[in-house]
Amino acid sequence: MPAMLARPMLRRSVAFLGPALWVAAATGCQGGEGDPDHGYVKLIFQRVVSEDASPYTGTTQADIQLSYESCLLDFYAANPNWLQDGVDGAEVFASFADPESDDDLCSQKDPGRATAECTVASIDQRIEDGRLRVVYDISDSDMQGKVLFFGPLPCEKLAGCRPIVSMTGGSALGRSGQTQIWHHETVENPQAAACEPGAPIEINSASDVGP
Repeated sequence: MPAMLARPMLRRSVAFLGPALWVAAATGCQGGEGDPDHGYVKLIFQRVVSEDASPYTGTTQADIQLSYESCLLDFYAANPNWLQDGVDGAEVFASFADPESDDDLCSQKDPGRATAECTVASIDQRIEDGRLRVVYDISDSDMQGKVLFFGPLPCEKLAGCRPIVSMTGGSALGRSGQTQIWHHETVENPQAAACEPGAPIEINSASDVGP
């Protein structure tokens, strides 16, 4: 069954509840010490220059969608067993949302940057739209300048090609409770390849809260 909104087409989606873009590509790393064939890309959150203060203060949930580029679309079309509801993929997607797993997105650390404190609320593979959606419950007081990890994504060894995701055609927004308080406005490094070192996708956001 779908984890998010019902759709008339096939959905590749399972929700996992937790407790409590213009320069060239490249970022990511393997997820913890767990699955050697899947990893993530890194996202860093900044404010647009027109914002005097951080738009992220008070965020309780971040909702991020990235688009699969052709390598990943072809990989999943040829290997449906790795889809979120596939015989192999189900366990992978579950482990990246499990706080007890080495693969858990919110347990990863970036040695050069602070990581936003979070738990994974849901992972939703919208394969018919060519997207992956991750919703994070945020417990950090301010995400400004901090990193979130986005996945799971197959590494090049498994995919057989560079597994790129893109913020072009994607979206990022934040909520405080049920109220949207920020949205992404511009993006630096809009594309990223899973399981590769490099700069994060930089999401520059503006406040949706009036003065």
